[in-house]
Amino acid sequence: MVAWARGKAEIGQWGLRARSILADPRDRRNVERLNILKGREMWRPVAPSILAGYATHVMADRVADLARFMLQAAIVRPDMRQLIPAVTHVDGSARPQTVDFDTNPSYWTLIDQFRRRTGEK
Repeated sequence: MVAWARGKAEIGQWGLRARSILADPRDRRNVERLNILKGREMWRPVAPSILAGYATHVMADRVADLARFMLQAAIVRPDMRQLIPAVTHVDGSARPQTVDFDTNPSYWTLIDQFRRRTGEK
């Protein structure tokens, strides 16, 4: 797990741009680890940060601009559910945060480096 904190503190929807706890979505055990770390109930889901250009690769539903702020739930593509179990809810959905290079280049670059190092396409 990695703590991501950049710039001044932000609250609400904009806090997603600067404060996150990141974990590998391929490891289902990370849901439990994150919920323990955050003091949350075990049933609470965690959400994926997805490069905006890859949203259709991960999500079966169209992801609107609202996903920049995790304000939209969508169905994870069936072929991706086993690959990213830590962020796929029991009903096959997720509440993604799409990350665009133009609005958040440092966070986008971090996620892209993870994608490259893990061999994901």
